[in-house]
Amino acid sequence: VHGDSYYIKDMEKMPKEIADQMKSAFAVLDTNKDGKVTKEELAACFKLYEYAVPEDKIGQMVEGCNPTGKDFTLDQVFLDHSPDVLMKIILFIMADKNQDKKLNYEEFKEMTRMARGDLPDEPKLKEFFNSFDKDHDGLISLTEWIEGSNQHLHTNETH
Repeated sequence: VHGDSYYIKDMEKMPKEIADQMKSAFAVLDTNKDGKVTKEELAACFKLYEYAVPEDKIGQMVEGCNPTGKDFTLDQVFLDHSPDVLMKIILFIMADKNQDKKLNYEEFKEMTRMARGDLPDEPKLKEFFNSFDKDHDGLISLTEWIEGSNQHLHTNETH
């Protein structure tokens, strides 16, 4: 973990502003506002964000947070055994300030700061952004974010 990263598995250690943003992002997933996300709600989110995931994988993500496989809460996303992809989705939703379901450069920059706690110099950050932007449209989709973060987020590639 770099610097004062907020990509940590404990909401109590986060600044209130970040924790509140995380709760708001979770609320996007929790469409019926009962404090829990079901497989159906997660599948609907993936469809909305054009992220293709097989139904059995969605079930595995939910079960990764809650062994009953029925639903999960935000607190369960922070458990050690929960799938990292759920945190990546929440970070993406948090960063998507204009709610267009894509990240522009400035949104990506803020998410990188939240996830890493620091930022590389501007040329390296632009290179980092471009490494995620596989279709070269100047925006990062949820699919590009997850695939790119699987390759880059926990490395020192940008330093």
